[in-house]
Amino acid sequence: MSKLFSEHSDNSRGAWISEPTATNLIWVVLLWFVGNSLSVIAMTDLFRESLFQSRFALLYFIMISSTIVMLVVVINYFRNKTNH
Repeated sequence: MSKLFSEHSDNSRGAWISEPTATNLIWVVLLWFVGNSLSVIAMTDLFRESLFQSRFALLYFIMISSTIVMLVVVINYFRNKTNH
């Protein structure tokens, strides 16, 4: 797993966000999907009640934050891919 985030030549800590590889992109999208899905299932009774209630504000914050990070990685991947 540590090799996953050290494929860059500059070895900076945030390189997987600013200059993601295809492997980084796949992992981020996969972890985003699984993480948000498991969060929804764990914090709600998904099959018996609606997800759209004010008591799930923390869940909304977590999902929006992780979605923003995932979108930044996707945008940076395609931006770097077209520049190289």
